[in-house]
Amino acid sequence: MSGHHKTIAETEIKDCSMPSLIKALVFLLVLGGLVAGGIFALANFVEPTQREMVVRIPAKTIN
Repeated sequence: MSGHHKTIAETEIKDCSMPSLIKALVFLLVLGGLVAGGIFALANFVEPTQREMVVRIPAKTIN
C-alpha cells in the first residue's frame, strides 16, 4: 500500500478553506465598513470650530 493518505485534519483544513475571491471580497467589505464607520464617527462626534473668514476681492473684479 503505497501512496499518500491524507489525515482527517488535512482533509478538514482543505475543505474549510475559502476561495481567494471570497477572501478578497470579505476583506474589501470589512475595509469599507471601517471607512464608513470612521466617516460616520467624524460626522457625528466631531464639532467643527467656527471662526470668522475674510475674503479679499480685487477692485478689478467688482467694476
